[in-house]
Amino acid sequence: MNALDHEDAVAVVGLSVRLPGCDSVARYWSILEAGEDSITRREATTAATFVPAYGSVPSPGHFDRDRFGIASSEALLTDPQQRLLLEAVDEALTTANVDRAGTMAVSVYAGVGHSDYERWVGSALAGRPGVDAQSLEVTNRGDYAATRVAYRLGLQGAAVTVQSACSTALTAVHLAVQDLLGHGSDLAVAAVSSVRVPAPGGYEAPLGGIGSADGVCRPFDAAAGGSVPGDGVGAVVLKRLADAVSDGDEIWAVVRGSAMNNDGCGKSGFAGVDAAAQTEVIRAALDVAGLGPGDIDYVEAHGSGTRIGDSTEWSALAEVFAEAGHPVHVGAVKGGLGHLREAAGLAGFAKAVLSLRHRRLAATAHFERLPADLAARSGPLRPLGE
Repeated sequence: MNALDHEDAVAVVGLSVRLPGCDSVARYWSILEAGEDSITRREATTAATFVPAYGSVPSPGHFDRDRFGIASSEALLTDPQQRLLLEAVDEALTTANVDRAGTMAVSVYAGVGHSDYERWVGSALAGRPGVDAQSLEVTNRGDYAATRVAYRLGLQGAAVTVQSACSTALTAVHLAVQDLLGHGSDLAVAAVSSVRVPAPGGYEAPLGGIGSADGVCRPFDAAAGGSVPGDGVGAVVLKRLADAVSDGDEIWAVVRGSAMNNDGCGKSGFAGVDAAAQTEVIRAALDVAGLGPGDIDYVEAHGSGTRIGDSTEWSALAEVFAEAGHPVHVGAVKGGLGHLREAAGLAGFAKAVLSLRHRRLAATAHFERLPADLAARSGPLRPLGE
C-alpha cells in the first residue's frame, strides 16, 4: 500500500474474544484451524421441539471487580454482559499496548444483547439498601454499556451504544472506522457482549422455524437445516493506518473499506433477506476500499445455515464476484460456534483478522457439499470445507 492508501485505511491493532469453547484469541484460532465444533450439547429431553444444544462461553459469571475498582454491591447489580464487555475492551486495549494516559481521544462503540438480569436481580435483592429502580436501570440497561466502559477505563472519546440485532458488532466496527477516518478520535474500540444468563440449555426448533432440529449448524451445506443459538463477547481496537505505521504498532490486519445499508421493504417479510440489497452493500464496500471483485480471494460470510438465508447470500456473492477471474473462497464461522446473535459479526471479523495474521484459511465446520441449486450458480465461489 502506498502513502495515499494509508490515509484512507484503518489498522486492527488489538483484539480480544470470549466465544463458545474459548476465552482467548489463541484458543479461538486453534478451534478454527482444527475445524472444531464448540457447541455444548446435552441429553435430549421428552419435549418434541426442544433441542438441547447451545454455544456457551466459558465462565460467564466470573468477574474480577477489583481489577476495575468496582464495589461488590455494584458488581452484583450489573448485568453480566456489561461486566464481560468491560473485561473484553480492557483486554483488547492491553493487546494493543495502548498508553491510555497519553491517548486522550479513545472512542467506544459497543452493543449488548437482550437480558433478563435486571428483573432477576431486582426481584432477588428487593428491599435491600441501594437496590431501587434507578440503580437497577443504570447497572443493566444497554444505554449505559459504552459509557460504563469509558468511565471505568478512563476513555475520553465518544461512547456510543450500538443496537442493530444480529448486525450490532459489524455496525459498531463500521461506526468506529468512520469515526477514525473523520478524525473524531485517535483510537477507536468496537465491542459487543451477547450473553444470556443463565445460559439456556437449548432452544425451541418448531417445524418451519430457523432453528436446527438436530443441534448442528451447516452453513451453505446440502444438509443445512437451521441455526444453533449461542453467546459471544469480543472487542477490536482500531487506529488510522498511517498513525499505526508511524507509531510502530503491531498491525494484525487492515480495514480498507466498509459500508452499510438496509433492504427496506424489498424483502418478503420483516425477518427476510433481499439479495439485491446484499449485492449493493458488498459492491459499496468494495468501492469505498478502491477494490474490484478480482482483488478478493476470501469472503467470511454470514452463513446462518438456513436454506433461504444461505441461498440469498450465495446469490448475492455469486453476482458480485461473477467476473473475479479466479476462485473466491467462502467460509462461515457459525458452523462451529452457532449464531451468536449480536456478537455474530465480531466472531466472523475476528476470524478474518486471524486468517490474515496466520496466512491460512480455516474450513467451515460441518460443510460437506453445496446443495444443487447453489452449486448451479456458484461461478467462481468455492466453499471452504473440511
